[in-house]
Amino acid sequence: MTITSVASRLGLERRMKYLVANVALSDPTIHWKYEVHSTPYFPFRAYASAVRGVGPNADEALVVALECYRPGGEDGSLFELQADISRQDGTVLSESPKYEISLAAPADQTSKGTGPTPAERDSSGIASRRMSATIRSLYQWLEHQTPLIGKVLSNPNEEELSEPSGEVAP
Repeated sequence: MTITSVASRLGLERRMKYLVANVALSDPTIHWKYEVHSTPYFPFRAYASAVRGVGPNADEALVVALECYRPGGEDGSLFELQADISRQDGTVLSESPKYEISLAAPADQTSKGTGPTPAERDSSGIASRRMSATIRSLYQWLEHQTPLIGKVLSNPNEEELSEPSGEVAP
């Protein structure tokens, strides 16, 4: 099972839609856009973007993101998972803890340069289960942030916003 298939199996886009559906909005011009995609360095990225207005005058007001980063690209054995909420200008309003999951090759194979692929290293599914548990924890963290999301969207010009608590460990 690949890391991307773990994300797919957990239905990240569906979860993001459900998450933002629970945000109380006082502005009827706000609508949401969703995207889930992958690259060699990001096995998955799930976004929900709050957009205020329509047409060419629409502005992205807020982004809710859950990401898996692979510093070594397709051949990398380390995965970093994190979620955050940011404004349209990139200002991070709240950031989850960062979790790391390693699919390190056995020591006797790393020096030969012929070690197993990340999928082969996870033949027992241990990393996939850890990945699933971590994604669920990050999603729970995002659920704890819905008051902040609602507050930011209701008060777009407010500079000082307090972050809700709710760190959730995997």
